[in-house]
Amino acid sequence: MSSWEEILARLQTTLPPLGFDLIQPYAVQRYNRALAPRFSLPTFGRASTFGVVIGNTKKIWDPFIAYLAADPEARLEQQEHPLNAYAAKCFADAVRNVGCRTETRYPDDKGAKFVAFQPLAHEAGLAYYNQTGYLCIHRIHGPWLALRATIIFDMDGPGDSRDFAPLQNPNPAADARIRQMLAALSEEARKDPDGVMAGYRKMSSRLLEVRDVATEFLGEEGMKRVKYTDEQLRYHYSKDKAVLREAVARE
Repeated sequence: MSSWEEILARLQTTLPPLGFDLIQPYAVQRYNRALAPRFSLPTFGRASTFGVVIGNTKKIWDPFIAYLAADPEARLEQQEHPLNAYAAKCFADAVRNVGCRTETRYPDDKGAKFVAFQPLAHEAGLAYYNQTGYLCIHRIHGPWLALRATIIFDMDGPGDSRDFAPLQNPNPAADARIRQMLAALSEEARKDPDGVMAGYRKMSSRLLEVRDVATEFLGEEGMKRVKYTDEQLRYHYSKDKAVLREAVARE
């Protein structure tokens, strides 16, 4: 059976061309110690169990659209959540024949399979979890990332006290403004006649402003480099398949 380092190298080779360019190894026990027992992930009875948390930056878009364009009917029209379906297929293919049991968890899993993905990203050393803005902030990509899955392998992994410095808030000076902005948005959302969630959806442009503030530590050029395109933003905030159809039509 391969070692965790070999499996990690395989994932780091196969997944980035598909748009999943954030792949962070971690010891499952590290996450389990940091969270309440009801959120624990399986360890398969090991002292240090290998896990990876997988995410993406703006680089997901082109491979995803190319995948949809190859079979729009099956991959776009027949899927309730085309991006989730794409991710699930990519991850299943990536761990096929790894030689051990695996378990994959997703951000929309509920009940016994629920994972606190933002704390997980923090404990794994992938991105700082800013609890003021409820954002994961990467030192290179800022808050412009999405967490897609964690895969747990029935094999020994990195020690759960693996040496890496505790993640620090890359932009603490922005926290006061973020707190004020979110408080104002929350107040308006609570007053929306269509309900709180509908209120937030109507204010998507102002939620984006919060992300922009959280990105300021990267500077103006850094912001341009990491921020999602307008088309990506339209889809991620609306989940409107019409956005995907327009993108596929240009392929």
